[in-house]
Amino acid sequence: MLDPAGAEEPRNLAFNPKDNLFKVVNVALHHPTEYRYLILLADSGMGKTSFLLNYYARHLRQRRKKFDLALVPLGIPDADARIKEIANKNNTVLFLDALDEDTLAIVDHVARLRDILALTRDFSRVLITCRTQFFPKEEEIPSETGIVKIGPKAAGEKAQYVFHKLYLSPFTDEQVQAYLKRRYPFAQRRRRLAQDMVQKIPNLSVRPMLLSHIDDLVRANREIKYSFELYEDMVEAWLVREEGIVPGLKKELLHQFSERLAVDLYVNRKRRGAERIPHAELAGLAKLWNIPLADWHVSGRSLLNRDAVGNFKFAHRSIMGYLFVKRFTAGEKDCCGLEWTDQMKKFLLEMIQDHLASNKPVPFDASVADLSGFVRSLRSKALAKLSGDEVNLMLK
Repeated sequence: MLDPAGAEEPRNLAFNPKDNLFKVVNVALHHPTEYRYLILLADSGMGKTSFLLNYYARHLRQRRKKFDLALVPLGIPDADARIKEIANKNNTVLFLDALDEDTLAIVDHVARLRDILALTRDFSRVLITCRTQFFPKEEEIPSETGIVKIGPKAAGEKAQYVFHKLYLSPFTDEQVQAYLKRRYPFAQRRRRLAQDMVQKIPNLSVRPMLLSHIDDLVRANREIKYSFELYEDMVEAWLVREEGIVPGLKKELLHQFSERLAVDLYVNRKRRGAERIPHAELAGLAKLWNIPLADWHVSGRSLLNRDAVGNFKFAHRSIMGYLFVKRFTAGEKDCCGLEWTDQMKKFLLEMIQDHLASNKPVPFDASVADLSGFVRSLRSKALAKLSGDEVNLMLK
């Protein structure tokens, strides 16, 4: 197995799961050969992008820099051009964010990685972030600590790409409590409510993005069993805020627009080269759907934001996924015939489970969704435990 940089075969250097990520990456970036290519893996909402941005900001503040640092999001259309424009590559560490949002990687991740490696061969080090479930399980080699092998290369090439993998661990209970103390230094009652909410919802500690919206969840103060309910409350809180800020804006219209926008971004991601939309196109959709976008308030706590060139995107891909699935359950045909993300499948699975647990019929046709993984999980259950709706879903 060959290192993509052509470096010598790595010596097994392992890190403690509790090690500070900044320190781990510092060691990796300064290591002589082993860590030429790294891949940081974590689930959605775990803070991969936030880590890169914070590391980049820390690097800028350093007086003495041993290397230059460049950051390029792979989810933008001109990512390759930006990589090519970077000067002094031999002394530059390159951060590439969100391989799983790269439209070319979604089609063929091996071919896309081959192109990326060719583009980045002259850089000192390369760190790529990606969602954990993006790669097929067979590409993981569990017997070799800290290595993920992806391949084969082009036809006739036997070698595989070898990356040194790092996992971003969930918050510990102590870290969650420390966050809540900083978030509510004096509001004891709200801190207690937040602590109670964390006890009820383990996903809060797993996904820092959700923890950052603890205020919305505390205000909702309802029994939550599924992750889609967290997003439901988060979206509702945002809609209420926007309605109160923008004169004449009705949250029902904004909710409908947000769902339609989520579908539009996902359906047209290949045409646009990313899951984002130029302001001119967005304004046209807003006019078509009767939303007063000219006065739209897009704040730091908004579910929508703008990138550096003015394109609109959802603050996090999982929010887009939730709204996409909600639109599907409302009968949107554009959601059908597409390959869904793992997060979308999970949202729909939870919605189905919620209806079945409440002895309610599923009010949408799940058979036209991309739920192959869910059907396989049903087939592994004992027949006596399957409900009528689950049996029908398997037969469709």
